[in-house]
Amino acid sequence: MSTTVEIPKIKKAVREEVFGYGFQRRIVTKVYFRDGTTFTFSGQLSRKEIVFNGYYQKCRDLGMTVEEAAIFAGKGRVEPLKENQ
Repeated sequence: MSTTVEIPKIKKAVREEVFGYGFQRRIVTKVYFRDGTTFTFSGQLSRKEIVFNGYYQKCRDLGMTVEEAAIFAGKGRVEPLKENQ
């Protein structure tokens, strides 16, 4: 059975500082897609990591296997972030 899934493009990525109790706790990267969804990754990611991890996570949420998602996102360039398993 073959299924076609449309994956939206990345609209923008923003790095933000998160504060707690008046002190900087960490830096997060928010990735916004054209369909209105958002992913938040911990840390300051490079452009390649933003593109890879954004598309990788979007594919995983749409039901692709780990291998399919890595191939779609551009396997070999950047490793995906650790997944909770």
